Amino acid sequence: MNHNRNAPHIRAQATAAGFYLDAAVALAPLFVIALVRGGPRTGLLLFAGMLTSLFCQMLLCVLEKRDLAASDLYPVLSGAMPALFLPAGAPLWLPVLGAATCVFGARLMLRLAGRYVVTPALLGLALLFLAFGGAMTRYPDPAAQSGLPLFGAQAAAPTAESLLRQLSSGDGVRADAVQLLLGRFAGPVGTTSVLILLSCAAYLIYRRRTRALLAAPFAAVCVLWSLLAGAQGFSRAQAAVYSLAGGSLLFCAAFFAAALTPAPKTRAARLIFGAGCGVLTLLLRACGVREASG
Repeated sequence: MNHNRNAPHIRAQATAAGFYLDAAVALAPLFVIALVRGGPRTGLLLFAGMLTSLFCQMLLCVLEKRDLAASDLYPVLSGAMPALFLPAGAPLWLPVLGAATCVFGARLMLRLAGRYVVTPALLGLALLFLAFGGAMTRYPDPAAQSGLPLFGAQAAAPTAESLLRQLSSGDGVRADAVQLLLGRFAGPVGTTSVLILLSCAAYLIYRRRTRALLAAPFAAVCVLWSLLAGAQGFSRAQAAVYSLAGGSLLFCAAFFAAALTPAPKTRAARLIFGAGCGVLTLLLRACGVREASG
């Protein structure tokens, strides 16, 4: 008799490969819009993150004496994500450090737990924000970031307040609807365009690569809190929109609720889990890293 013992393994590989491809397709517009808006300096940051993540994963394959497989693409993609959270004037070693932390952290999770306990990109982002919060939140003025020099110090570049900083301080230049949709305000190079992020989220949900029952309550809790609490100098509607558009909230809802990370089994539990992540996000915003100024 002909028993195809490899069939389940082949199906699992195909499913994983499809996930990686869809994740890459969803990330591609964010990298493109970041490059178009940010210019050569932003492109250099993104390239440093992608090259480092690929190099680290290939290094792991050499050390473990195995070929690069489809399953290795997820940590590579995750390693490239921290670069999207950087300001355009960030030092070039920041995306390198973030990518290396993601890739090696992902491998450590697989060794210890046999699966990804959290999205690997969170490991790199946590390290960068906790250790280098000032460099991670010093955002250049959007009108000037395309002209930043490729190398050298960026301290002389004019800066601007992000949406979240404006919410906390009660002042700043208000962004209109077009600026919000296109991401033409101070913030990370790749996570500010609301229109692109909503399109990416819709694609991932349609392809069932992101759990909508996690992402929706996660974002809804943050928006609801802004509607209820408001902000000095802002209407409640403005506070809700700024909360949703700022702080990379949409990116986290779309990509960090990925189908490869653990989640509760039932719908009710997923709704509660997503809402709990939203509450945790609010606490981190209130008590976490303060945005650099000046």
